[in-house]
Amino acid sequence: MAAEVKEVDDNAIDDNATDNDCDTDKVITDETPASSETSYGRGMYNDLKVRLPYYADDWKQGCSLITISATSFMFFCSFFPGLIFGEQIMTNTGGLIGLPEVLLSTGGTGIIWAIFAGQPLVIVGVTGPVVIFTTAVYNISEALETDFFKLHAWCCIWSALMHWGIAFGGLCTAVKRVTNFAGETFAFFIGIIYIYNACTELFDFSEKDFAHAAMDGWLGFGTFFIAITLHHARDWTVFNTTSREYIAQYGAVVAIVTWTMVANFGTFKDANPAYIDVPDDYKFTATARLNPTGAYDNCGPYCHTESTVTGALEFEQYCSSERSWLIDIFDTEIVPVIIALPCGALLTLLFFFDHNVSSLLTQDPSYNLKKGSAFHYDFFVLGINVLICGLFGLPTANGLIPQAPLHVRALAKISVTTDKVTGQREEVFEEVCEQRLSNVLQSAIMLAVMLFFEVPGVIPKAVLQGIFLYMGVTTLDGLTFTQRLLMLMQERERMPPYPFVKDKDNLKVVKIYTLLQFAIWCAIFGVSGPWAGSIAIVFPFLIAVLVPIREHLLPRFFGEPEVLFIDTCGASCDDTPNDPDDPDNEHQLDLGNSPASTDGSGAPGIDMTPPDPKPNSQLV
Repeated sequence: MAAEVKEVDDNAIDDNATDNDCDTDKVITDETPASSETSYGRGMYNDLKVRLPYYADDWKQGCSLITISATSFMFFCSFFPGLIFGEQIMTNTGGLIGLPEVLLSTGGTGIIWAIFAGQPLVIVGVTGPVVIFTTAVYNISEALETDFFKLHAWCCIWSALMHWGIAFGGLCTAVKRVTNFAGETFAFFIGIIYIYNACTELFDFSEKDFAHAAMDGWLGFGTFFIAITLHHARDWTVFNTTSREYIAQYGAVVAIVTWTMVANFGTFKDANPAYIDVPDDYKFTATARLNPTGAYDNCGPYCHTESTVTGALEFEQYCSSERSWLIDIFDTEIVPVIIALPCGALLTLLFFFDHNVSSLLTQDPSYNLKKGSAFHYDFFVLGINVLICGLFGLPTANGLIPQAPLHVRALAKISVTTDKVTGQREEVFEEVCEQRLSNVLQSAIMLAVMLFFEVPGVIPKAVLQGIFLYMGVTTLDGLTFTQRLLMLMQERERMPPYPFVKDKDNLKVVKIYTLLQFAIWCAIFGVSGPWAGSIAIVFPFLIAVLVPIREHLLPRFFGEPEVLFIDTCGASCDDTPNDPDDPDNEHQLDLGNSPASTDGSGAPGIDMTPPDPKPNSQLV
């Protein structure tokens, strides 16, 4: 187990705490980009002023045993999603980008981030939204009949410039405007995309006979069952706390190893399941190959002996020339360069939302980090990574959720306190080993996998789809949006007490609020789903629009107090929620503060104080 967890058997919880108050005392202060740093360059200067004195200590603190355990844990947390995204992006881009590019992007940008970023605890890598964005860029290049890699490179160039402008301008303070409404809608969107992709692959009968379809079902759903069962090991009553923590953290790894072994023996092996496409021989070469005319052609993802479009030449003969890693951005027509500008703006918008929320999660006040944050400077470093990925034809990388906050947990000494009266358990982060070495090492191991491609090559694709399904379900688990959707289908008399419901009158408001949020989500999903093609590239804009909808539209419909209660208390009140049948509602929420939220992935929550509705208001 990465994190050190110990039980404290005393009445450690404050006796003055109420049974059902939202945690309104927790607000982001120095862990959040301050609004006073909006003068040009001031935010980056202050970030460096805070973090530079700790740089040498960041490396010194890495020389500990907890760093080794955290390194192994984070490698598995990043590696298996990387396999999934590598397989998916290879299919979506016609074989132009595959697993080598995903591993190189995750490992290479991870090392750069660990060495040069202000907050090295953030884990970066290729994400599901990046796969959606890259697929959309590929579809645009196909529609324009232009070079995908050059279009993608210019998207990244424009985006990098915008990253640097935002960093120098101190605009990262705007992330404080993101509340649970936008965050949970985005998380629900990603979770459903994961589930949809997994199910469409596992239930794809167009190219499978019944035997292969049944085999994929066994492998996929068997993997999902083991992973989701072990995921909830912390709730078991058997074994001790440490053992349950081990089991929960490595549940997905156990599921993959178990069903990979099953697939390589006996009846499953005889059925010849489809395995992950990996290079036959180790080479640090790109996935895409050049056809004789010099254009990129979908003649297969790697150098297998597949027939080409000529029907006479084998793949090795027809596509023997690999593309160079460095993209020639100057040999490009003006139209792709211009089209890349709004695409780069959308990528910047996506990373501003996704990466900064990941950074906020990593630096939650409950972790008691001591060395300070560097939001503005880190966004500048992220822009450098975006530029490098574009120039080398790699999918872009940014902060990972939930891997980033899980990295903090893996490096923490945690005590568990139990209230003797209520029996409520609470984790207290006593100390976190704030260092850079674990991030460097796990990223280096990611690159080292490229020396042993035969290892991931034994994993069946259906096993990865089972993990994809697991990722989607665990993303939805714990979201109050998910709970409110289930509430809509529940009989009133059998409805459990929910923390976001105060009384019977409020229940009607919650239902209408949830239906409106679901309608907005359906619009985003309809425009941005796998069937949307090139138009899916606008989904970062649709996610960003959720912020002004929350700030201006919802209060007009429901009133700010009701919206603030639903948007905040539902994600932070304890396990003894308000009773909707209690008209007196003794446990009132302090509407002056915004409590912690959760990311829906089991990671700790964050505090996000909504902006003051007054013009020119100052952020906390």
